[in-house]
Amino acid sequence: ERKQIEQEAVAEEEARKRREEERKHETRRIVAEELQKEHQAQAERLNKQVREDTESEGNEEEEFDKWRIRELKRIKRDREAREKWDKEKADVERRRVMTDEQVMAEDRELGKGKKA
Repeated sequence: ERKQIEQEAVAEEEARKRREEERKHETRRIVAEELQKEHQAQAERLNKQVREDTESEGNEEEEFDKWRIRELKRIKRDREAREKWDKEKADVERRRVMTDEQVMAEDRELGKGKKA
């Protein structure tokens, strides 16, 4: 009877070790699958990035032309604003040296100073 109990204990221990080994193998298989999925996802991200970079290279000239047009418009707008400011400043200086009668006469000619 004692031998039978020892045999059962040994059999249980062997069964436990087999289950443990099976779990280790299963865990290793799962980890390997996850690593493979992760590697594949990373490769797909890199491929997508390369495609985007390649596609954008073809548009560099077009993008440069768009930027150039925007920059020229900005320069023109700034120049026009500066010219307008200079013109207003010159007009103010011109009117400062005028007498009150000259200023009122000019205002009448231009329609300024009229009450509606």
